[in-house]
Amino acid sequence: MSRPTTDSQQVRIFMRMGLTTMIMDAAQIIGSLVIIFFLDWRLALLAISILPIAVIMLWLLGGLSRRQYRRTLTNLAGLGAKMQENTAGMKIIKAFVKEDDAARGFNEINTKNR
Repeated sequence: MSRPTTDSQQVRIFMRMGLTTMIMDAAQIIGSLVIIFFLDWRLALLAISILPIAVIMLWLLGGLSRRQYRRTLTNLAGLGAKMQENTAGMKIIKAFVKEDDAARGFNEINTKNR
């Protein structure tokens, strides 16, 4: 249950902030290029010539960032599930005197998130 909730929150955050930011950034880049072309076309060509290098760097860094982000989301979902499991089974954990085991299991999952 934790993973779908986290995923839906991430989609909502992207739709609210990420999409708007992407559109505004694209408009600023296009506007800047138009202004540079009007001011100095040679400078504009120089600016455009380094774009492939910048795109490749962003693509590589984006891949690394996405993998780390997915790993973090997966760990957070596991942490939320463990918290929910421990909270729902609190009476049973106390009845069998397993508080230390529950805390240890939570700490193991929490350590993965660091």
